[in-house]
Amino acid sequence: TSTYFKNDFDILGLYTSYSGGHAKWGWTGGIRYEYTWLDTKFKDPAMNFKSNYVVGVPSAMLTYKISPMETFKLGYNMRIQRPSISFLNPYVDRRDPNYISFGNPKLDPEKSHNITFGYSKFAQAFNLSSELTYTFVNNSIQQYSLIETGTTVQKITYDNIGHNKQVNLNVFGSYRGLPWLNLYTNSSITYVKMKSSDYGISNSGFTGRFYLGGTVTMPKDMRISTGGGGSLPQVNLQGSQSSFFFSYVALSKDFFQKRLSVSVSGVYLPKSHIIIDTKGTDFKTHKPTFNQRTDVHLTKTTEFRLNISYRIGSITAKVKKAKATITNDDQKEKENNSVGQSPVM
Repeated sequence: TSTYFKNDFDILGLYTSYSGGHAKWGWTGGIRYEYTWLDTKFKDPAMNFKSNYVVGVPSAMLTYKISPMETFKLGYNMRIQRPSISFLNPYVDRRDPNYISFGNPKLDPEKSHNITFGYSKFAQAFNLSSELTYTFVNNSIQQYSLIETGTTVQKITYDNIGHNKQVNLNVFGSYRGLPWLNLYTNSSITYVKMKSSDYGISNSGFTGRFYLGGTVTMPKDMRISTGGGGSLPQVNLQGSQSSFFFSYVALSKDFFQKRLSVSVSGVYLPKSHIIIDTKGTDFKTHKPTFNQRTDVHLTKTTEFRLNISYRIGSITAKVKKAKATITNDDQKEKENNSVGQSPVM
């Protein structure tokens, strides 16, 4: 089966902000007002839907500069994430008749409130940037599964049923105190607590991601890079997904005054499978109805790569960059959990 539709998405935005400072203190604040129109039309008029909503998005930031390269900051902002068409589309995917999914055109945009305390320091030998953030969302868009009484068909859809709270620590750092060595990390750990009072379900736990790497520069324009990373188990409202890890090593060499670059690399995944657990609950009685466990085995855990690049000519003129750009990062998209495909790709 297939579906064809036309999706018109328009946003009217008004912005105002104020900035000031005194001595080592600085502050800024503002608000963004938005009106959104969404109109989606299908070949079948019965599937058409519209959604219009208004939202005000405030923000504020207070900074204190210990030195020109060392800063503390305390901030608050509210962020909205509009549901993308993948969440809204009411088309029923019946590729597996025992496992069907469909969107919910009545979804509202998520409103997340974020309180952030940050510290950053930049020096000749190292950089460090860290943030401790508390976030709460009272209308989180969550995927949920159900099996209706008397059937064996599992249905999957979405609703604004989540009440999420989380504390996140994010650290980015690099060290280059030696001319031949560069070390870097970008890692975070998060405690998540989510619940849905309407459906009597809840879940909590630690999640996060980490990446550690380094590059050693050797004589004759040769470099060795190695590193690794992964993610801790994902916490979902009705279950979890197991952790994932990877590591890599690469050997590179430049030729002809660094115009030609050749590198050989290898990637290794120490875990050959990913486990997804889902627990179903009767939304009326709040009693357990089913437990589902999916064990996905990756098709390959090791990969070797050869990369060759050659730079032609040179750029000496400076390209003037625009002072401001528009980024469409305010839509909530489905996470790409293509567990049947090797993450090496």
